[in-house]
Amino acid sequence: MYGCSDTTQTPFQVDLSYERDEGRFNPELGDVISITGSFNDWEPNQDILVDEEGDWIYTIYLYNLPDTVEFKFVISSSSNLDLPNRGWELIENRKMNISTLKKDTPILRFNEPWSPFEVIDVTFSVLMSNQQILGFFDPEKDKVVVSGSFLGWESNGITLQDGNQDGVFEQTMPIEMNPNKPHIYKFRINK
Repeated sequence: MYGCSDTTQTPFQVDLSYERDEGRFNPELGDVISITGSFNDWEPNQDILVDEEGDWIYTIYLYNLPDTVEFKFVISSSSNLDLPNRGWELIENRKMNISTLKKDTPILRFNEPWSPFEVIDVTFSVLMSNQQILGFFDPEKDKVVVSGSFLGWESNGITLQDGNQDGVFEQTMPIEMNPNKPHIYKFRINK
């Protein structure tokens, strides 16, 4: 147990499939993964994670943690593997808020920084033939744009194209997504 105000469990999960594929983690030979940090005086092998489902996602639940923790994962090899950084993650110390860990329950990847945001290719598509028939849109003069919270509602937006002249204007672009806060967007005709 760790001495702070929160008495509920906090999940820590790490994906070790890449380390396994690269030969740097062999649990069948006795290798273990532990978490070490500001909450346990940076002592490796004190808090061991387990893979209960056999999916290479190792988990531990810790209790009574401060609001923010700094930590790293450490591989300990009983097979005497020559591990980079003696098994400690090479990235800077992770620093996370406990409420984020509880709410998002992220699966961290060993040696990769984590962000609550994921970049996803999104295709924006709108059929403009009705607007053209009604006289509100002239594809020879006007532009169709999309703007939204992902652009800070930029007034010029992103121009959509009708590549095959079927009246459907579209554009695919990478958008940073937060699973807990959806983006809002609108299509607009720019004259």
